[in-house]
Amino acid sequence: MRIVWDARVLCGPEIRGIGSYMSNLVPAMLDRRPDLDIQLFTDSPPPSQLRLRGLVPQMVGPTKGYRWQLWERFVLPWHARRAGADLLHSPANTTPQRAPMPRVVTVHDVIPYLSHVTDASPQGRYWCRTVPDGVRRAAAVVTDSEVSRTDIARVFEVPADRIDVVPLAVGSDVRPPADVESSLRDRAIQPPYVLALAATAPRKNTLGVLRVFQRMARQNHDVRLVLTGLGPGLRVQITRALMELGIPVDRVHLFGFVDTDTRNALYAGSAAFLFLSLYEGFGLPILEAMRCGAPVVCSSRASCPEVAGDAAALVDPADEPAVAAIALDVVGLSGAARRQWQARGFARERQFSWSDTARMTLDVYDRVCA
Repeated sequence: MRIVWDARVLCGPEIRGIGSYMSNLVPAMLDRRPDLDIQLFTDSPPPSQLRLRGLVPQMVGPTKGYRWQLWERFVLPWHARRAGADLLHSPANTTPQRAPMPRVVTVHDVIPYLSHVTDASPQGRYWCRTVPDGVRRAAAVVTDSEVSRTDIARVFEVPADRIDVVPLAVGSDVRPPADVESSLRDRAIQPPYVLALAATAPRKNTLGVLRVFQRMARQNHDVRLVLTGLGPGLRVQITRALMELGIPVDRVHLFGFVDTDTRNALYAGSAAFLFLSLYEGFGLPILEAMRCGAPVVCSSRASCPEVAGDAAALVDPADEPAVAAIALDVVGLSGAARRQWQARGFARERQFSWSDTARMTLDVYDRVCA
């Protein structure tokens, strides 16, 4: 079986999100089926060090002067046909509306179509016009959670039985450091602290995290907040919000996009990980925190409960006084109680694996190509 993947998500300045999905899934599929013939096509030069079990994305054209949607709609299907592909897999929500071979598309969520999310960019408008038609015409649709399957069926008017739920998993690079205290000391982080991931999208609820921490800080004068993922614009917004909320600057540590070692150390050393998103297609950071031993206080909305199971404290992110109270309880856990939380988190995280994700994806391939 020869599979062509749209590999553009691997060719940006950093591999994040969907790029991580692809970089974990492709090797896992080759582990399960070494004779699988996978070819990766992209419209821009891949990073020189990028290798997926010996696979290197091929830049195919014409690309000069082509807007990215024209490459997807015409160039990619043409080269897939030329390569003799039995199937074309699009991993990043969009797929060609027409192609000479069956298409599998992974739709991680339908965020651009939800009423509380707007995207007026050219890419956003392209998604809203063409994605539904491409998804309806695809031979199979893969998504990360039952919540996303329900949303895709409703928004795109696709029968739910045409959508396969294939959960994600944590990458092998997520693991607690051998010496957490030393790792935190090297980064000038003093426990106890709660950790959260910042983002500009309103659905990520970063300002809600700040308001929750404001309540926590009034009752616990030792706890600190660590925020990661701040670009320059968001840093200005967060700094202004801290002043307006009266949160002392010395109780908050602001980081940009951190490296793998720093991320792992921050997870492992946190007294609690706050994940108060208003909408997630999956919520992989929940499992990342669990693998590193962090107790998780997690939103009860969208797919978050589906991922967290019974291994996290589920909270309504709109009820900020209750969230703060529960987070303070978690921060104050004794050694034995904390170890029980960690054990539940470890057990929950182990229920998700890239080997299972690969097996379920290959089942979709076999069905489509039969």
